[in-house]
Formats: sequence, structure tokens, C-alpha cells
Amino acid sequence: MMRRAGAWNGLYTLFLYGLFAFFSLVLVLLGVSAYRGIVSQSDQIGQSRTAFLYIQHKLESRLDRVEGQEDTLILIDGSMITYIFEQDGMLYEAAAMQETDPRRLQKDAIARMDAFHIEHEGDLITVSFLDELGNRKVIYSTGRGIRS
Repeated sequence: MMRRAGAWNGLYTLFLYGLFAFFSLVLVLLGVSAYRGIVSQSDQIGQSRTAFLYIQHKLESRLDRVEGQEDTLILIDGSMITYIFEQDGMLYEAAAMQETDPRRLQKDAIARMDAFHIEHEGDLITVSFLDELGNRKVIYSTGRGIRS
């Protein structure tokens, strides 16, 4: 009889260790899932902020002319011309001498975003974009500087 009680005690202890290991694994998996969500959202916010600050910085530079056409921001500084545009969910920049054919320019990725739109009315240029989280950001540019 004593032997039987020892066997049950051993099984009971093994069951408790197994239960502890199972719940520990569940807790780790829940933590990993939460961490991935936080990192993903942080990355999306970082992309949005990068795009906003990049465009704002470009517009604050001393430029000869700023134009907006067909959802492309065109920055002209002397003989250099810079195009900023969205394509397939990514904001790009392409820069070269003014005489260069725009279709032959190499583009550099800036940040991910869902939509990019330029409105040019007189001296006011409105740059708006939609980030991956659905937040809309707007930058207003005039010949006298930036308002956002």
C-alpha cells in the first residue's frame, strides 16, 4: 500500500511540474505576441514621423522654387531638381540636374506610407499624406516658410 501512495505522489508531482511548464510556455508566447505588436506599431509611427520630418526639412531648405504636380513634390535649387513622390506604398526621392530625364533617375526610399497628395494654390503648397495607421499629416508651405 505504501508503494502505491509513493507512485501517486510521484505522478502528482510530475503533473504539477508539467502544468507549471505548460503555463510558463503560454505566458512566454503571450509576451512574444504583445512584444511583436508593440514593435510593429512603433515601427509604423517611426515611418510616419520620418516622412513628416524629412519633407518638412526639405521644404525649410533654401530653395529657388517649390512646385507640386500630379502628387509629386518638386524642389528646385539652382540647377538641381528633386522629386518626392509615393509609389506602391513607399515615399521616394529622386534628385539630379534639371536637364536629366525624370524617368531615368534613380529613386531612394524614404519611408512607408499609404497616400501622398500635393495641392498647389498660388503661393501655398499643401503636402498631405496618410500613414500606415490611418493618421493624416499635413504640411503647409509658403514662400515665407513652413506651417504644420
